[in-house]
Amino acid sequence: MFEHGPFSTHNQNFGLYTNDLVYSVNLVLGHRGWFLGLGPTGWQTSCFGIFFLLVFFTGFLSWAYQAACPPAPKKVGPPDGLPITTPRIKLRDGRYLSYKEYGVRVPKESAKYKLIFAHGFDSVKHYAVIATSASPALIEDLGIYIVSFDRPGYGESDPDPKRTLKSLALDTEELADQLELGSKFYVVGFSMGGQVIWSYLKYIPHSCSCHMYM
Repeated sequence: MFEHGPFSTHNQNFGLYTNDLVYSVNLVLGHRGWFLGLGPTGWQTSCFGIFFLLVFFTGFLSWAYQAACPPAPKKVGPPDGLPITTPRIKLRDGRYLSYKEYGVRVPKESAKYKLIFAHGFDSVKHYAVIATSASPALIEDLGIYIVSFDRPGYGESDPDPKRTLKSLALDTEELADQLELGSKFYVVGFSMGGQVIWSYLKYIPHSCSCHMYM
């Protein structure tokens, strides 16, 4: 197509190759002589134009990324943060784990059954299916004490930047210890809350009397 085209075997000059390549780009774009002033000559100018385009698009993408990122979430507890609505315990590493007790008419000291409920992916401690589905009278009659907690990063519990499956089990075990549930209690996981069950079975199977998955 061109006398000194980029695929011509008769021309070994790098400068002419570059000029013809730029000229080809201009023709393809339909803006010969306009595309940053590029033409069949002056490949130095074309390189500057390409560099300018790269800088422009890099800056634009950086701005678009920052604009698309959501604002940093507010913390729970500080004066400028979200209010604390339920009790929390302080864990071994300084994080806070929020929990909610159900069946308060059944004190944990006299309860026949003590349950720790782990919620699923799109839920929080307020939606413990066992507690919200059964009537309070039935829970009291059976002598069931239920405590649900916000998994790390959910609700009013602090996120755990070093979270592992084992740390999730240890958090739950520490909740049971600080609430003085004793050596016999049950851990119930709903949906993705089954992670807690699996981590208990793998890392500390001796720490509670029973595991249930819903």
